Amino acid sequence: MNKVRIALLAVGVFVCWTWLAEYQNVPPLSNSAHKVVHVSFDDVVSVFKDLKKDSLSYGSVFEHAFLKELKELHDKYGACFSLYVFERDGDFHISEVPIRFREEFKGNADWLKFGFHWTGPVFESDIRLKDFADSYRSVNESIMRWGDTSCLCPVIRLHYFYGTDSLVGVINESGRVNGLLCADDERDSYDLSFAENEILRQNRFYEKGGMKYFKTDLRYENCGFIYPALARLQNRDTLVVFTHEWAWRPQSLRQWGSGLLRGRLAMNWWNRYKLRASVKWFHEHGYKFGFLE
Repeated sequence: MNKVRIALLAVGVFVCWTWLAEYQNVPPLSNSAHKVVHVSFDDVVSVFKDLKKDSLSYGSVFEHAFLKELKELHDKYGACFSLYVFERDGDFHISEVPIRFREEFKGNADWLKFGFHWTGPVFESDIRLKDFADSYRSVNESIMRWGDTSCLCPVIRLHYFYGTDSLVGVINESGRVNGLLCADDERDSYDLSFAENEILRQNRFYEKGGMKYFKTDLRYENCGFIYPALARLQNRDTLVVFTHEWAWRPQSLRQWGSGLLRGRLAMNWWNRYKLRASVKWFHEHGYKFGFLE
């Protein structure tokens, strides 16, 4: 029994120490009247596969657990969400989203938008320009088919923040995207040079050739305690936060155990809690949810 008490005490001390450590060097709260936050999901495809597979079982897209929870956050706090999608995953193609949900997607485009992320889950740094351009066009056309032009994101994030001059040129020339969301860490992003990336990291914003580049501030699954993390960002007027669809979906015990065996402790219930808590925090601290147009 004493060993159990000692173990619990040790865990408690560790949690308290970690909490206090994360609260170090907290900046003052911004009092700006123009605070904006952009919230997004990467690697989105499973929700569309579900809508295709069980189309007739959904009277509304918001009966799907993922979209239902996003709508609840929108209705309660005014949250807006950008979902960055894959063109393909296995035998699924983004054009296969049932058109019967079109009016519903159009009717909620003021807070829920969709944008190109990559051709599929497998990242290819040597992707051919034509393949990229075809995929980018296909995703946009598909969204406009089962949604509407108003459903397209004005700012997107590419897989692994990767994009050569040619790839970014495809996006720029389309006229549909005004900006790119950049890395949340020290990686270089897209077609920016080392010097340009340094400016981006310092100023959290850069503009080049008519394209805007926004530094990402927070990735939910890499954040331990959400409130200290938000406190460290509270002096910024523009915040960019994101997670992945796979980090949100409920896990079975088998999936959780499988991840643990691979050395990856993925607690999706904790990620969902952090996002919900942060949306409430943004609302209470005067941030307006938007799309960084």
